[in-house]
Amino acid sequence: MIFNNDGYDDLAIGVPFESMNKILQVGAVNVIYGSSKGLHKNAVFDNQLWTQDSDGMEDTIEESDGFGISIKG
Repeated sequence: MIFNNDGYDDLAIGVPFESMNKILQVGAVNVIYGSSKGLHKNAVFDNQLWTQDSDGMEDTIEESDGFGISIKG
């Protein structure tokens, strides 16, 4: 799956039971960006943790949301 249109595969990892800001099990998706060396900690884009509070998301975090429980590519 390519998230940042750089031509390299990226990895999305669902973290459906992640808690944030003292709210339980809101869920998240961790995106690790690929590079010419594969999945690499020094890729051009920093790895990102996305939640429903992230820019561009249509909802906000709520307890037991389970965001990231299913990822389709």
